[in-house]
This record gives sequence, C-alpha cells and structure tokens, in this order.
Amino acid sequence: MAREMIVREVVGEIYDAFPNLLEDLEEHESEQELERLQQENAYHLDNLETTYEMDNIEFFLNYTEWLDNVLTSRNVDRYMIIDNFERLQRLIPGNVEEEEEGAYVMYLESAIDLLKERQDQENAT
Repeated sequence: MAREMIVREVVGEIYDAFPNLLEDLEEHESEQELERLQQENAYHLDNLETTYEMDNIEFFLNYTEWLDNVLTSRNVDRYMIIDNFERLQRLIPGNVEEEEEGAYVMYLESAIDLLKERQDQENAT
C-alpha cells in the first residue's frame, strides 16, 4: 500500500480545501495539527486493513462510531469526518493491493452512509 502517499495527499487536500484549519495557529501548533491529522489518517488506513483481514465490516463501522463520538465531542463537525473518508475513498483505488481496493472503498461507503444517517437523526431532533 502506498500508505504515506495516501496520507500526504488526503491531508494536503484537506488543508487546501479548509485553509482556516491552520489560520489562527502559531507555527508549532500548525505543525502539531498537521501531524495529528496525518496520524489520524494512518489510523483510518490501519482500521481499513484490519477490517479487511478480519472480513468484518462491523469492525470499521464500530471504529467510525467511536471516531464520530470522540471528534464531535471535541467540536469537530461531522462533515469533516465524511469529507476525510470521501477523500480516502477517492485516493485508495490504484494505491492499495487490487484485491483490497474494492473492500476498502465499500467499507468507507458504508461508514459515510452511517455518518450521514447520524447527521440526519441529529438534525431531526
């Protein structure tokens, strides 16, 4: 897997799309934020790989629910998680083993659907 390339591309795209994420931070804080987002995306890939090895999509969906709970409790908009997963979903094809590619994309699609359902439920209340 071209792990470092995927992480670098996703993080670069996020900061290009949302430059305000670093806007009010000091230089050392910006570096920490960049490192945190890179590490977070590496965790996403780790969990995709583990899900594939276990052949159990529930593992990734449970991870997604946990991630959503943690990040939204820290005032990270759920849209940012969805956006991140959509970027991963787009960059994975051609950058992971061919037999894993379809599974990873499907896991991410299911996770995105789960997050959108949670968003809809939250908006309905």
